[in-house]
Amino acid sequence: MRHSIRLIGFHFFVLCLLVTAFLDRAQSQEQKKKQEEGFYSQLVRGVIRIEEHQSICTPGRAWAIERDVPVSTAFFIRDRLPGEGTGEITRCFLVTARHVVEHEADLFAHVQAGPGSSKTMVLRLPRQLWVFHPAPIQEGKFPIDVAVMMIPPADFIKAFLHCVSDENPGGCGNDEETKQPLRNQVGEPPTVMDPAVLLGFPERQVAKLAVEPFARAGIVAYTAVNPDLALNGLPLADDSVFLIDALL
Repeated sequence: MRHSIRLIGFHFFVLCLLVTAFLDRAQSQEQKKKQEEGFYSQLVRGVIRIEEHQSICTPGRAWAIERDVPVSTAFFIRDRLPGEGTGEITRCFLVTARHVVEHEADLFAHVQAGPGSSKTMVLRLPRQLWVFHPAPIQEGKFPIDVAVMMIPPADFIKAFLHCVSDENPGGCGNDEETKQPLRNQVGEPPTVMDPAVLLGFPERQVAKLAVEPFARAGIVAYTAVNPDLALNGLPLADDSVFLIDALL
């Protein structure tokens, strides 16, 4: 069954990331080991499900129902900034949709501890640490739907590298051992007929304990600037739309 999926503004950023190379082709021993790990195996630690814990109390009962409810799919991204002297600073962020976190309580996520590991690490995501797109909210329009949270870098996390330019060491940085420039892993805006791969998690109670994201294949069916389209009954505040035709 075919479904048309609208990805607005930063929503499409996820798609651009997922169709670009995930690892640099560096020659260090550490990166060679990373390259031996399968592409999807790495994405399991780069694309995660955000959840909310709920306690449901019923009058007359002496106990409450405790459950974890999925609320969103998110992914990791990192950048590199010049530090003091020749050093560099690496920052790591979790990125998701604004509308699923701005009204929620504190959230959390499970991340696989390592390739093929049965253990998971828990990330706690306090509500007050989410940062939203700085564009002012326009009354009567659907806001730019992106939220990010800076988190401490960790070895078990796979993060897409975002840098200014592949040819600018000050933006992308160099590999510590090979000294070769690192590559930007964030794709450019797509064009119609570009192939697309979308990774995410089903809603409600479907495969709710799985840390492996579901994959769908599709194609960019339509792009537009300043389109006359709406989401949840509200015109879009963003200035561009990408329409993706994907197979479930």
